[in-house]
Amino acid sequence: MSDTIEDQINRTTAFLETRMSQMHSYHDHKETMAHAALVVALGYVGAVISIDIWPPNWIPNTCAARETIAMLGAMIGWLIIHVYMRWQLRNRRVAALYVASLLKVLRHWSQTPPTEDDLKPHNESNSPSSTGSNWLDFFITTKSARISTDEGLEGYPKAMVKEYLETKTGALFAETLVTWGSIFLGLILLVRVWP
Repeated sequence: MSDTIEDQINRTTAFLETRMSQMHSYHDHKETMAHAALVVALGYVGAVISIDIWPPNWIPNTCAARETIAMLGAMIGWLIIHVYMRWQLRNRRVAALYVASLLKVLRHWSQTPPTEDDLKPHNESNSPSSTGSNWLDFFITTKSARISTDEGLEGYPKAMVKEYLETKTGALFAETLVTWGSIFLGLILLVRVWP
């Protein structure tokens, strides 16, 4: 027994609605984690700035490069927090792209039924890549960086993948703001720990 086109439309629409709900929750979680990392960075930088004696006493006085070791340690700590925050923000960007593209497809299908071609599963091997990332995007926001999705786009309806590849997101402004806030904290830290 084969499915009718209406059965296929209903099944695909239900899948896309479920996926949109999941990605919306994922987006919110990634945003919360990124902001939590920014708060951790703020606390970390505040703690280092409030130390009266630099470098700290726990670095032995016999160490020739005591100030440099303290500076490197402090900056590596900040860098780990910053990269973690950027990772969360990048995942938030992917989720924002998913939510926007899924919403556009579902909104379009509410007015115009999808074609059979729209419903066909996407095949990664014969389409432009949605992956390919820019290493710089792990440190600052780069608008051109396309972030690869964990599960890839293969198997999604062609209409959704087409929309995903063409969709832009407004999430970049907030991402840039949070990123530069973290970088500003890093610069304050660097001024404090510079030998």
